[in-house]
Amino acid sequence: PSTRSMASTISTPLTSAAASPRTPRTPPPVLATSQTQTTMDLASQQVALRRLTELLEALKNRNEELQLQLQGKAADHAVSMREKEDLQRELQKLREAHVIECEGRTSELAALQREIIEKNSKLVLLHNKFLQVENQLKAFKETNDTILGEMKLLNQQLADARKRNLELEHDVQLAAFSSEKNA
Repeated sequence: PSTRSMASTISTPLTSAAASPRTPRTPPPVLATSQTQTTMDLASQQVALRRLTELLEALKNRNEELQLQLQGKAADHAVSMREKEDLQRELQKLREAHVIECEGRTSELAALQREIIEKNSKLVLLHNKFLQVENQLKAFKETNDTILGEMKLLNQQLADARKRNLELEHDVQLAAFSSEKNA
């Protein structure tokens, strides 16, 4: 008989016993220690993979949140840049007015210059915050890439463990068939 027919004859009693409520169920065969260990390793790797998948989803969600925040900050930065340009135009106008009305407007000009300095300070702060958020996003992306790399490695390890498990199951089936044939 071929290997396929051996596998189907080995698995047929378990399938029919599970399907029929009248037939008593036979206990599963006792597994070798290495196969049990492989199964336990596979289960622990599956749990680790599930945890990493959950972590990856959480990180993806956080990444999306940070990207939305970054977009908001970018919009704020664009507004800030427009305000800066407006302030620069206003400063230019003030300089022109200063040349024309230098004598009577000294105190007014000083107040306006203080206001411009305050607004420029605010712009610098906004720009620094934007750079901070941008750096945080870069760091997050690097962390995310690292986790994705680790996940690929774990997926490969899981695939190798599954392959090894299938080979061991096949070996057990062949051994069982051989012992049935010899008996």
